[in-house]
Amino acid sequence: MARSGASLKSIAQKAGVSTTTVHRALTGKKDCSQAMRERILQIAQEEGYEVNYRAAALNMRVRRIAYIAGWKDKDSRFFVDKIISGSLSYEEEMDYLPLTYEHILCSSLDDLTGALKEIATGHMKADALVGHLISIPDKALSYLGEILEADKIPVLLMESAPTGQGSAPVVGVDNAVAGHLAGEIIARMTFASGRVLILSQRMNSPDVNAADAAAELRLRRPDLEVEEVPLPLLNEDNSSVVRKLIDSRPVALYTTCARHTMRAIEAMGRVKKVSTFVGSELFDESVKALGSGLIDALIDKRPDEMGRQAMSLMAEHLVRGVPLDGDRLVQPVLVLRSNAAARAREAGVSLSKETLRLLAR
Repeated sequence: MARSGASLKSIAQKAGVSTTTVHRALTGKKDCSQAMRERILQIAQEEGYEVNYRAAALNMRVRRIAYIAGWKDKDSRFFVDKIISGSLSYEEEMDYLPLTYEHILCSSLDDLTGALKEIATGHMKADALVGHLISIPDKALSYLGEILEADKIPVLLMESAPTGQGSAPVVGVDNAVAGHLAGEIIARMTFASGRVLILSQRMNSPDVNAADAAAELRLRRPDLEVEEVPLPLLNEDNSSVVRKLIDSRPVALYTTCARHTMRAIEAMGRVKKVSTFVGSELFDESVKALGSGLIDALIDKRPDEMGRQAMSLMAEHLVRGVPLDGDRLVQPVLVLRSNAAARAREAGVSLSKETLRLLAR
């Protein structure tokens, strides 16, 4: 479909190639160099030309995307399931593309390691890898390094980049913005001096979210003492640790992930034990706590959008030849009681009648 008179011929003239080459570039066929494909795609965009990919897909080779998602456990509904939901919504919407998907939902570190080993050794055939690989163990990391070092298939990761050999572009939340948002809200809402407790995530790389929240607080409120406590994410129940930390009565609390937010809500029960509580992510329990006044604000990192963008970028790369260049950051949203119901609807988060009643009071 073209507009403003754009056509294969006009694009070919501007690029200095034949219309056949333009067609090959725009439909993802192999007989075109990556540099030329990128040039033609740029010209096509400038000219306002849009390929009918639904028709073009009929003649294209089917590619298989291995989609590895973890962590699947009792708490995955808070965040991981939303990433998966975003990815699936893109797959369903764009089901005419010549792509198939191998969904691997890991419930243990052994599952994650085994899946990456299958791809690294070639036992699992894949034309691309999209992965949500948080808190990846060393053995799994070595297999991921083999995949990246071999450079045989494109790799796109979500949330955090791997360490070790090679690298891959990342679709993740802008944790710096999330941290600064939380720090600013706590600085504005907390009137007493004292200790601010930040419950961060213990991962392969430092929790940027926590670091930037602490930096913002120290800049705005030098009278506040900031303490960061990194807690593990997987296979451990942090309930007793979180309860003891909250019982020590800090003036303010920031939990940088959904799991820690849930543990803090459970630890407080019905009594707000801190002056200011900023949590993370939208799920029924967190929005209910916002409606009751237990939580003052939530930082929604929009995991559904993260999953959708990751799958969209890989599909664009495989089908249309769009390069995977650089990281993409999803901007977090500040959620207060006033916009919680509307934001939950946008994110597809189901709220209970009790939660909706509390928000409406």
